[in-house]
Amino acid sequence: MFGILFASLIACGGKTPPNSSGDAAASSGAGASAVTGDFPTDAASRAFVEALTARTVTDFHAVDSGGAQVILSTLQFQGDNTWVAEGYVDAGEEQMECSERGTWTMEPARSPTEATIEWVIGSTDCIGRSEGDTTRALVTITGDDVEFALR
Repeated sequence: MFGILFASLIACGGKTPPNSSGDAAASSGAGASAVTGDFPTDAASRAFVEALTARTVTDFHAVDSGGAQVILSTLQFQGDNTWVAEGYVDAGEEQMECSERGTWTMEPARSPTEATIEWVIGSTDCIGRSEGDTTRALVTITGDDVEFALR
């Protein structure tokens, strides 16, 4: 059922410039986006990984299995096949801060700016989300924007 909810959802996120304050600045140090993970080795895939890991996605919206909105204020894919996110669960009149982390993989990129990725929650304290939940999306990078067409 979780996958069905995501199948019809399209989420968009922006990028925080690497030289600004906050999470992007902390993750933009030398080697922060170094690609050390297990990714396809073709040139388009390598370029895609480098582009995605150089950006911090902001305000990524997802739906948990209970229908509440999960808003990941920051979502950072890293070059070692891991990702981290900070955000909150919006249950209408109440917002509860939470964080998630896990692993991600990708299929060979369609181009240096487009690939299908899959990320799995390894740990979460977001109400309504569970370890092992998987999200699959076609990711398109256009300038500073990262767009997700969830599958």
